[in-house]
Amino acid sequence: MPVIPVDQLDDPRHPLLADYANVREKQLAEEFRERGALGPPGWSPGAFPVAPLGKFMVEGDLVLRRLLESPFPLISLLVTPTRLDALADIRPAIDPAVPIFVIPPPRLEALVGFNLHRGLLAIAARRPPLALADVLARAAGRPLLVLESLANHDNVGACFRNAAAFGAAGIILSPDSADPLYRKSTRVAMGHTLTLPFARVGIGPGSPRDHWLDDLKPLRAAGYTLAALSPRGTPIRAFMAARPPAAPLAWLVGAEGPGLSNAALAAADAGVSIPMTPGVDSLNVAVATAIALEHTAATAATAPPRSLDPSIPLIPRSLDPSIPPYHPPAVLVRMHMEPAPGPLTAPGF
Repeated sequence: MPVIPVDQLDDPRHPLLADYANVREKQLAEEFRERGALGPPGWSPGAFPVAPLGKFMVEGDLVLRRLLESPFPLISLLVTPTRLDALADIRPAIDPAVPIFVIPPPRLEALVGFNLHRGLLAIAARRPPLALADVLARAAGRPLLVLESLANHDNVGACFRNAAAFGAAGIILSPDSADPLYRKSTRVAMGHTLTLPFARVGIGPGSPRDHWLDDLKPLRAAGYTLAALSPRGTPIRAFMAARPPAAPLAWLVGAEGPGLSNAALAAADAGVSIPMTPGVDSLNVAVATAIALEHTAATAATAPPRSLDPSIPLIPRSLDPSIPPYHPPAVLVRMHMEPAPGPLTAPGF
């Protein structure tokens, strides 16, 4: 790979580094335009990837490894020299066309606007979202998790991590739940938001946000029981003991504080509680979710791993063919502490 010296490293207007400058993830998610025309001399328009559905950012090499197993295209990497060396074992799995920006730690902090002690950020492209039908097709009767109004990214990430740990097949989110692809969500989830199928309901035409529960009807059509975690429900051990072992189950959980809405409780087929010591108000939603999913883990463990069924795609077959493939420029960009002599050039292009 050619090595290109880059100066003005902490300039947020630098076209090579704009995705990383003063990290603003909402802006990444909403960016639908091609930035190829902003490239340096020698780079042709279109050299930067097109992300018509927006981008997202991940942090740390563990999440990067999960990203490489996912359907989300990697656009670029920003790493310190030490972290680059630590990626030696997975470098062959990275598309040689993906640019890797190497930057010393002091410059990295100045660029992104905070102390990034993990020393690695990556930009990836969003894909067309899955529909509930896609998640149900992959689930094949295995447990699901339904999140209502979880606005906290840490809790969303923890729920994904729990779901992966205890064999849930996917997650369904209300329209006002936090973005699973937000950097903090993916970090807390250890990258499982990138590989565990999820769908957001209540956002399509004719589906008002306050009627999102109506969009869960396909769950029942697929044979699922919607069980709401609530302090006033049947104790979880008694509930599970009364159920057929292989009966499909979807756990419905709400945000900390308000819990599930009255509408969600009314829409559920059953209310289930987790017995606690008297005087304890409640559990963190992620902890409660882990306990509930553990009770279904034995059933989930009997199902074949997702990777053994190649007929069920990780992304829907109905992908828009107009979305172009990703072909970033093949380049390893090494950023020096000292300004590079002469103008910015891209030798070999």
